[in-house]
Order: sequence, then C-alpha cells, then structure tokens
Amino acid sequence: MVVAPAGCGKTEALALRVAGLIERGVGGGGKRILVSTFSNRARDNIRDRMRAYLPTGTLRDRVTVTNFHGLSARIVRAHARTIGLDPEITLPESDWVGEQCRRWGWGWGQIGPAAQALKTAKQQALDDVAVERLLLDMGASGAVELERERLLQHRLTYDDLPRLAELLLTNESVASLYRNHFDAVVVDEFQDLTPQQYESCRQLVTARRRTPAIWLKESTALRALTRQPLMQPSGPSVRRW
Repeated sequence: MVVAPAGCGKTEALALRVAGLIERGVGGGGKRILVSTFSNRARDNIRDRMRAYLPTGTLRDRVTVTNFHGLSARIVRAHARTIGLDPEITLPESDWVGEQCRRWGWGWGQIGPAAQALKTAKQQALDDVAVERLLLDMGASGAVELERERLLQHRLTYDDLPRLAELLLTNESVASLYRNHFDAVVVDEFQDLTPQQYESCRQLVTARRRTPAIWLKESTALRALTRQPLMQPSGPSVRRW
C-alpha cells in the first residue's frame, strides 16, 4: 500500500507502477491490468497520466481504467442471469431514489430515513428478496415501498451495483473469470473504500496470490483527525512518503 498526502504524486506513482508492471510482462497475453478509482474525473486523470508513460495501443489493449460503479456495472451486465436478473435491466444514471421520493411528494423527514435504510440494507451481498426481508425486519416501510417501485420499474440504483457485483463475485465461477482476465489490480483512493468495495476488489486477487494488488491511500492531517480507513489490506507492505 502506498500512503502519501494529497499533491505528493500518488497518481504519478500509480502511472509509473503500471508502466513498470507492463515492462515486466504483466498484463500481456490477452490479460489486462485493472486500475479502479471512485469518480469519472479521477478515472480520466489517471488515464491522462498513464498516456505519458504508455503508448496509446498499449494503454488500450493492456489496461482497464474504471471507477467502482463502472466496474460493478460491467460485472452485473455480464453475469446478471447468474442471479436471475435480466441483463438489460436499466442501470442508474442519476439519484433515482431522491427523484422518486420527490415525485411522490415526500418531505425530507421521509426521504432521509428511507434512503439511509436502503443504503444500509444494500451494503451486504444480498439478493432482492433478502433485501426486502431485511427492510421489513428493520421496520423501514418507506424503503420497502421504494424497493418495490424500483423492481416494478425494472431498474437498479447506485447502491444496487456494488451489492450485486459483490454477490456475483461470491460465485467462484464468476470470480475466477475476472481473476484470469486481470493480471494485476491497482486501487486508487483506498481510504474511501466501503467494506463492500474492498471485498469485491479482494475477490479479484484472493485465489491468485501472485497477482499484484496495489492500494493507494491519501493521508492528510485533516483525514487523520476526522476519519480512519474502514479496513486495512492484508499482505502488501506499506510505503509512506
């Protein structure tokens, strides 16, 4: 794990590390290096940095740069039938939960608790039936109403994507496809990972110990005072600058 404050060159280190892996033959023979981060902006920034060290063709053919929701959407779209979902289900493009609540005329006193209950329930690798059962056990009637409407509209929300991706990766046949496809996994902004996102990334490397897993984490005085990472990766050494 690489730990450094903001502005100290973590993205540059990431780009150089990927270039070094490729020089050593990682990501060849039809396999790729996965680089995952949070936002579209961070994804595009990483891709731009790597263009300084890799030819366009090499970047195109040997590196996949994506954010976590993009990776989750890819997994869900490709393997939805494994868990009984239609692969053509509508993927999220906006905050459907908030928009639906406003269409129903709900106030914040209803929206907030319902949205939080959905988020809490969907931080586990549960199928749709188990999610509704958990929401009922929580007494979250507003969340249950929203979840049933989502199913009627045949769509997913941003909370559904990582939930279903993690659920799919618990299937060894699905997970092994990605382990064999990605020769190395590089994770940016590790400090912002939820346990769910961390578990999905871990599933991509767990069964292949030779597969490099590189974690980059921002370390600032403000973060040290306000929040701590939810987990620490096991195995790799930590480099601090």
